[in-house]
Amino acid sequence: MGHQQSPADYENQIVALGRVLQTLREEENVDVLIETTLNYLVSEFEYRLIWISLYDKLDHRLFGKGGITPTGDTKFLKNKFTLTPGDLLEQVVIQQRPVSVPNLSEEVRAGEWRRAAQEFGVQGALFFPLRCKDRCYGVVLLGSHVWGGSQSAGEKAQMSLLFGGLATALYQIELDWQHSSTKRPDQPLFQVIDQMARFPTMQQRLEAVVAMTQQFVAPTRTSIYWYSPERRYFWHRVGNRHTSKGLTNPLTSAAAGITLQEVSEFYQALNENRLIAIGAGRSPLKAEVTGQLLSRLRARSLLAAPILVQQELVGFLAVEGNEARIWEEAEKNYIRAAAQLIALGAGSEEIETTLVSTQQDAQLVAECARAIADNTDADKALDQCAQLLLNRLGVERFLIVQGLETGDWRLGAGNQEGKESFPQAAPSSNPQSSSPYTIVYQRQPLNRRPLTTGLIRLTDAQQQLFEQSESSVVAIEDWEQDQRLLSWKESLGVVGVRSLLICPIVQDADTSFSCFLVICHSTPRTWSQTERSLVGIVSQQLSVAVRTFNLRTLTKLSESAQLHLHNGLQMLLSASSDQAQSDRALVQFLSEMLECPLAMLLDWEGTTERHKTGKVAAAVMANPRFALSPGLSVPPTDLLIQEALATDGLVEKRGTQIPTSSRQWLSSPGIGCLLIMALPDFAKQPNLDFGLSEDDSNPKSKIQNPKLAGFIILADDRGREWSKHFLPVLETLVRQFARIRRYNLLSATLHQEVRNLEQLNWYKHRCLESLHQATTDRINRLNELESPAKGNQPDKSLVRMHSTQLLRELENILTEFTPLLQEEQWQLRQHLTRVTLTSVLKRSLLLLAPLYHERQLQVRSGGASSNQDVYADPLKLECVLCEILSVAGRLAPVGSRINIKTEVKSANEQSLFPSSDTSGHAARPGSLTPPLLELLITNSETFNFKVLAAPKLPALKICQRFVRSFGGNLQFYQMEGNRYLTRLLLPTTIKS
Repeated sequence: MGHQQSPADYENQIVALGRVLQTLREEENVDVLIETTLNYLVSEFEYRLIWISLYDKLDHRLFGKGGITPTGDTKFLKNKFTLTPGDLLEQVVIQQRPVSVPNLSEEVRAGEWRRAAQEFGVQGALFFPLRCKDRCYGVVLLGSHVWGGSQSAGEKAQMSLLFGGLATALYQIELDWQHSSTKRPDQPLFQVIDQMARFPTMQQRLEAVVAMTQQFVAPTRTSIYWYSPERRYFWHRVGNRHTSKGLTNPLTSAAAGITLQEVSEFYQALNENRLIAIGAGRSPLKAEVTGQLLSRLRARSLLAAPILVQQELVGFLAVEGNEARIWEEAEKNYIRAAAQLIALGAGSEEIETTLVSTQQDAQLVAECARAIADNTDADKALDQCAQLLLNRLGVERFLIVQGLETGDWRLGAGNQEGKESFPQAAPSSNPQSSSPYTIVYQRQPLNRRPLTTGLIRLTDAQQQLFEQSESSVVAIEDWEQDQRLLSWKESLGVVGVRSLLICPIVQDADTSFSCFLVICHSTPRTWSQTERSLVGIVSQQLSVAVRTFNLRTLTKLSESAQLHLHNGLQMLLSASSDQAQSDRALVQFLSEMLECPLAMLLDWEGTTERHKTGKVAAAVMANPRFALSPGLSVPPTDLLIQEALATDGLVEKRGTQIPTSSRQWLSSPGIGCLLIMALPDFAKQPNLDFGLSEDDSNPKSKIQNPKLAGFIILADDRGREWSKHFLPVLETLVRQFARIRRYNLLSATLHQEVRNLEQLNWYKHRCLESLHQATTDRINRLNELESPAKGNQPDKSLVRMHSTQLLRELENILTEFTPLLQEEQWQLRQHLTRVTLTSVLKRSLLLLAPLYHERQLQVRSGGASSNQDVYADPLKLECVLCEILSVAGRLAPVGSRINIKTEVKSANEQSLFPSSDTSGHAARPGSLTPPLLELLITNSETFNFKVLAAPKLPALKICQRFVRSFGGNLQFYQMEGNRYLTRLLLPTTIKS
């Protein structure tokens, strides 16, 4: 059903959809909503049939609201369709999912729509539910003459937005209707309280109560009956209509009005402060008394609430109906509350009223002081003070606004009913920021929405208003007439504030107020001097509370920072020597300390090679919104990195301050602010460079100092504020971590240097031994030629030939050791080449022949691959074989046998097994039984041994490292029967 659209058509369609959605949001008439939706469907899509219906949940049916047909006859579209089980429409309503029908005229479950489709020539059809909050409000049918019901992705999106907006509008209309149909006694009570406070006389106040009661309850009549204790009857004092003559004049006769003799039970109930509700066959009184009372009042239903003053009955408030009526609970609550309001002002004189008001104010001030003194939690104390002040003044809102210059202190740790607490906005560098005052606490009725925006900074002239006021309280009775503090009118006017009282709580040293108490009301009112003084006194008490809570909060923050510093230093000192685990431990600790969702350590490979890019060495990502790419790569030329390098300490960035180039690798959508700090470089300290000068001719002996050691990065949302108490802790931990990290780096480098020197020393020593032994052998043989045995006269030509041969062998030996002197003066060099294992093994056994002969050891060698070539350094391999066979020969029992077997196992397992066997039988090849010896090589290169003397243990470790440098391995295994196997693996291919 879709078709290709040009970008211009698509843009126009989006604009049209936006207008329709705006209409759906603002319109409250159902017919207008449906007409708007229908017009959009007709103008933007080419459907032959469009039908919009609403769902009646009580009768389980759909009733049409209109649409279009090919014939123009829309009468059928206004019909009502009862839903039955198995019906296609019922499926859409129950499942609340769109249903596509390829051919509606052949759909059996379509019911009456099947015949309609045949009549209108409709095949493909789409049924869309009008769904909102898991409720179906109707169904929309779209039919086309084309077979099938598919839509393009754009059409689906438009339909979803359109029908979702229509369903939401229907839901809001229903919600408003339910809200308007539910009676809420609090609002009229607030209004009548405000009206009673304005009227000077008691009669006017009573008339206001009657008028509001008549408006809220809507009975036939509303009346206030007053009790005359002398004549023991009730007389009609105020009402919205004229009543019978006998009820209106208290002086006509003793029998006039409602006498107690007629309704004594009614009087007793009122005197017990009971609410009397009579209507629809229900009454708490006896039938006789009920009949007399209703007959006297000429009514069929009655709701009466007693008016008690100091526990004495002075009258009752009654609503009367000419028809039987069931009174709602909200009506009963309102009548009882209205009667109590009347009781508050009944019979009071001005002096008594003032006295009572003064007592109430004194009690309120005492209760506020008690709440502040008893509660260590700022929220609880403010809750009690706010509730007391709101009830006393009869106002709606209690606000505390705080300036940003007050630092880290925050009020409001949680959200409760009628109370809102908001996080502080980010600090602004602009002193004329539009919202420097933030709402840190507010309380309002449940039916009023909270204030969600800050307040604009007051000008110097506006702040002078508080200095000019006698009580430092600024009162605005009606914002429409009083033009002061207009900078706050836009923010407070959104929630309907018309009058307010403002009083400073905390005043800074520079006379700029940093914290305010604001009392708001939605209707204009006059603030009396008593009310202003009361608010001023409460604000002074809150000032003490604010300073106390501020000091308490700062103390807790300082203690927490000190504890985190202690724990952080302990963590660093006890961290693993493994650099990766140490990095991870620090990043995890910083993330938990600052409660930020992203913390990572950015590290650079290499030392002084600045062209290399940074990688993530350790990271903690507690929120998917802050996740970064695993293969993150950061160039050293990045602006953020360069700024951190140039700064001695933390660098804070927020929002647009983060460079665009840095956003390419800080690509997480949640990152709005961050802290970055470069790990300090301590390379120039004399105790770390070992006194080596820059012009040292031996660069290999220097410890390379990395220029880009690493960076600690912490990130959070844009509204996050970093606590000033924890930032010094963060800097200290990062500096200490950098020192420990550099110490570990130097230790690892020195350890590696020691290992290299050990290998070089052992290797040269073995080479010298080999050279010494070979040279001694040739010299001895030369001496034998020059000094033959007595009686033997050698042939001079033969002696000359042997001498020349021996000298050539000496020359070859010296040539073989020349690279050792030229290329391996300070470090080892690898010269991997193809080596025949048999030849090297023979030379090694030849060198060890005296030892084996002395200990009477036999050597058995063989195997299918005895002539196998391997890749190794010939001279180093010979030294290794000599060392292994030397150890085996020295530790083997005298007269035992050394078995050497070579075999190619697999592509990665070429094995050589040198061993000693004392049994003389065919024991397991390669078994070695040294006395009191147990050797096992693990991955950590640690030997577990039990031997009286192990002087060869360091040499075996060095042999193992040499073999591994070839690409092979050297291992020792403990076998059964206290035998040991030495396994030498050598590569048959060149090491890559």
